[in-house]
Formats: sequence, C-alpha cells, structure tokens
Amino acid sequence: MSKGKADPDLESFRKEWKLELGLEAGSSSGLDSFETDMPEEEESLEDEEDETGHEENDIESQAHDLFLQGVNCEKTGHFYDAIRFYKKALNLVPDIEHRVCQQQLAGSAEKQAQRKDKSKEVNTLEDEELLTDEEEDLKLRFLLEIEAKGWRWFEKARPDERAHFRDLPEEVIKYILRWIVSTDLDARSLDVLSCVSKGFYVVCRDNQLWQKICERIWGSCHAFQTESEFSTYREMFLTRSRVRFDGCYISKITYIRSGENSFQDQSYRPWHLVEYYRYIFFTPHGQFFFLTTSEHPQSTIPHLRDPVHQTKFNNLLIGHYSLEDHLIYGECWNPNKLRLKNKNGGNVTYNLVMQVLHLKKRFNNGLLWMQYYVNIENPDGSILKNEFDIEQVKFPNFVFSRVKSFTREAQRVLV
Repeated sequence: MSKGKADPDLESFRKEWKLELGLEAGSSSGLDSFETDMPEEEESLEDEEDETGHEENDIESQAHDLFLQGVNCEKTGHFYDAIRFYKKALNLVPDIEHRVCQQQLAGSAEKQAQRKDKSKEVNTLEDEELLTDEEEDLKLRFLLEIEAKGWRWFEKARPDERAHFRDLPEEVIKYILRWIVSTDLDARSLDVLSCVSKGFYVVCRDNQLWQKICERIWGSCHAFQTESEFSTYREMFLTRSRVRFDGCYISKITYIRSGENSFQDQSYRPWHLVEYYRYIFFTPHGQFFFLTTSEHPQSTIPHLRDPVHQTKFNNLLIGHYSLEDHLIYGECWNPNKLRLKNKNGGNVTYNLVMQVLHLKKRFNNGLLWMQYYVNIENPDGSILKNEFDIEQVKFPNFVFSRVKSFTREAQRVLV
C-alpha cells in the first residue's frame, strides 16, 4: 500500500519538477530572444544613420557642384544662370558658400606647401645647371674648335665649287647681323640665328654687337657705367629692366554696370558686363603709343604700328618716354585733336609713371602703374594738374604680348 501511495506522490513531484523546468527554460529562451533581438534593432538604427549620412553628403556635394557652376557662369558673364545655380545651392545647403570657401582655403594651403617643395627642387636644379654652364663656356669651346680647323667659321654641307657663306669676309657677316637686328633691336632673331651652327653662335655672341644694342636703349654713357655689373652686354640686355619692342603691352579692364530702369523691354538687363582694353607700344626711338578702346587685340594690334591705320583711332595718344632704372616716365597727347585743346584753348597732356615687372618667370614682361595724371594748360600760363586714382581694379597691370609682324621686315641697319 505504501508503495502504491508513494507512486502517486512521486509522479506528482515529477510533474511539478518538469513544470518548473519548463518555466525556467521558457524564461531563459525569452531572455535569449530578447538578447538576439537587440543587435538587430541596433543594426537597423546604424543603417538608418548611415543612410541619412550618405543623403546629407549627397546633398552637400550636389550643392557644392551647383555653387561652382554658378561661379563659372559669373566669371564668363552669364549672371542670370549664375543666380539660378546659386539659388539651387542655397536651397539645399544654406551655408554652402562658407563651406566652399573653407575647402578652397584648405586646398590652397596644401598647394602652396607643394609649390614650396617643388620650388626648392627647381632652385637646386637651376643652381646646378648654372654651375655647369659656368664651367663649360660654349663660346670659348666653339672658338677653340674653330681655331683647330684653321679659323673656318662655316663649312659646306656638300663639296661643290659654288660660292658659300663662309667665303664672305668677317666684316660683311657682322654687317648682315646688324641688318638682322636693325633699328628695331630684334635681338630675338639674333638668338635664333645663333642656334644654326657653332660659327653663327660665336658670331652672334659678339660683345660689340650687343654693346650697340644696349647703347641704343640706355645711351652710351649709361651703358658703359653699368657694364661692370654684368659679365657681357648680352646679359645686360636680357636681365636689366627695360621695355620690349617686339610686341605690345595689353591690359584688360572689366566691370559691371547697372541697367537703365526708366525703360524696360525685352532687351532690358539689370546689369551689363563692360570690357575694354589699354594698349601700350614702345619704339626704340623713345616714342610710344597709348590707346584705350573696346576693340579686341586681334583687330587693334596689327594697326598700331601702321601710320596709315593709326588715323582711324581718334583717341590714340602719342608721346615720348624715358627709362630710368626700372621706371618709365612718359608724356603723351592726342595729335588728332591738336593736343586735346580744352574749352579755354589750353593744351592737355597726359603723364604717366610705370614700373617694369618680371612676370611668369620672364624678364620685362609686365608694367605696373605708379602714377597717372593730366596737365591742363590755361590761357594765363598756369597749369592745372589732375591725378587719377590708380587702384588695381581700374588700372590693372599690363602684360606683354609678342607680335611677329612688328619684326617681320628690317627698315634700317643698326649703326
């Protein structure tokens, strides 16, 4: 009986024990499921954050591109398209202008650091090249080779009995070189000729020929006084401050003018982009031409040197200049208007002072305004002086542009 009674108790105990085990297993499985669900929720949140970050980056990059497109349109004069791009960029990112400026400043700082490193490398290379050039004087070496050949400056490419350039006397060859330079002081053609052969190299490096060129620019006394500062007259011509004669100095001025609001039609514009040019052309004879016009260089420069076509420019100023160190002093007037006589009958002359600049690693390739004023002579003999405000926006630097037609023909020999 006891055994029969014990069995139900044992079975009930087993059921309770199994039930408790089931509850514990259920609770543990619930915790496990909760723990396994947590990373999925966190991953979904991280994915949402990544998506929003990508969207923000895409919006900023799109606004950045639109803003840069507006800048390019503004530079080219398409102001209406520029405003349209600016508005789209500001709608996407309100402070896009500040962000673009910060990126450009950071990029410019990196570029300047890279340029400094490159300039150091270039300077070391240039110093090495200068040392090699000084150690190996080409003119002296070519002279020794010519002396070894019996002072034959030139040789025939083919053996024949026809007359050759080498048969000319040395004096005639130098006279031909003086015609090449001419009174236009075309030293560039002389250097081009020196690349033909060793004989031409030595002849074109004749110090007396370069002395004549320097004397035409600075005068015999002044050139002789400063000759000791340079190893040769050719070095003086290349490195000393002077004006160039084989081209024209050009300055482009651009500004924005507001439109006329009184009358509006289909062609009305709230602003206009105004462009005009200043040209200065110097001659070796101490004369220069100064022109202000809206015509492009292609249609203006070829006629600056032609006396026949000069008459079509009503505002062309002609004058004389002098060169002192790195400064140019000039005085000009308008010959078409008899020195621009004013209402009182006086003469009007323009005076300018400019500084010769070395731009883009080239000597004497630019001009900087230092002073510009007009003198008005009154009938009683008094002179009224009015000086212009030569700020960089209104009077930018002149940049030299070579004109091949200026040195195409030689008019007179260099004496």
